[in-house]
Amino acid sequence: MKMVCMWPDGALVSSIMNGHDIAANLVAQFATRDLNEADTRHQIIDPLLHEVLSWPRECVNCEEHVHPGY
Repeated sequence: MKMVCMWPDGALVSSIMNGHDIAANLVAQFATRDLNEADTRHQIIDPLLHEVLSWPRECVNCEEHVHPGY
């Protein structure tokens, strides 16, 4: 069964400019760094999803277990 997440009231706390500032800071901070996939997810993608776009953390899965085979 798939969980459906509802946006809580007031979830969009950041203004558009605040979100832009967060994204611009991430670009400045990590533009010259060579990150692996896990660090990219942790340092860049997760902050964009949660701080800029206000996605609830309970609505984002890291990875789901896949049974062997096809």
